[in-house]
Amino acid sequence: MAAGSMQPRIRRCQPHSWEPLAVTSRALWGRDGATGLPYICERFERAFGLRYGGVTGSIYVLPGDTFLEGETPWEEEVVSPEAVVPIREIRVDDAKQYLLRLVEEGKLILKRYPDRIDVIPEDDEDLVQRAALWYRQSGDAVLERVKQYHPHILDRVKCAINHQGNLGKRTAMGKQPAQLRRGRIFEARVKADWERTAEGTVENEKSISLVSGRTKSGRVKRGRMDMFVDDLGDFVSVVEIKATDWDRILPNNVQRNLSSHRRQVWKYIDKHLDVDMVNVCAGIIYPSAPKTPGLQKRIEEYHGSYGLQVVWYDEPAS
Repeated sequence: MAAGSMQPRIRRCQPHSWEPLAVTSRALWGRDGATGLPYICERFERAFGLRYGGVTGSIYVLPGDTFLEGETPWEEEVVSPEAVVPIREIRVDDAKQYLLRLVEEGKLILKRYPDRIDVIPEDDEDLVQRAALWYRQSGDAVLERVKQYHPHILDRVKCAINHQGNLGKRTAMGKQPAQLRRGRIFEARVKADWERTAEGTVENEKSISLVSGRTKSGRVKRGRMDMFVDDLGDFVSVVEIKATDWDRILPNNVQRNLSSHRRQVWKYIDKHLDVDMVNVCAGIIYPSAPKTPGLQKRIEEYHGSYGLQVVWYDEPAS
């Protein structure tokens, strides 16, 4: 397990709440679906050097025992609810040169502007939506950054802010990204319904050790299931809740999302099959079936091929 910080000689890493990244969007991080390598993609000319040139910091190697997946909107991130003591500190004197070495070693993909990763829309609509969401937290400072680094989308960002009813409003609820808030509301509704009507014993947010994904030190990673149902006889049920609006997912991103959801659920299934030696009935709950032609069938057939049941929660039972 590793974490980065600009602060040297940290003795103890404390848990902290998730905050959105700075709205400059100088470079976008992610993982390439084709190669599995992490990537950095510049969103304007010379963004990489501006963001990382001359930046010093440290990479801290951490014990992985208490870290959980699926706790933040970023799939790559794992978090610990408990404070941890670093095992080792790796000093980085220049982040730009450090990352360029990783590129030379084939461990990192760097896309220089105007090249971009396939999943990034050509019209920069992702930046428009991020800026509109982040306006809720940072206000006019976001518009100033957009004007400085992405002037071609400034008018669209203002329209998006107006459309969302955010211009001039700084409510407490507005500090939480709308998509994340909708997801939590949907998840809470499903859990409440299951606790009231489901057979067996429903346990929400069940923490488990994962069979796959050991750290280099040999420690087992941990995960947290949305819902686990026991006392069903000779099997248990693993249920993941996803507030995905499939009609809003870009076509190039559909497969990546499907694969991500499948991998997450199967990490939980493996533990019960291989360790607990118990049969598992597993499924994913989505709010409603997509209207895009053929997409519902694609989702159901993909998950079905991996033994996962798909439930469209707001659709009438057939």
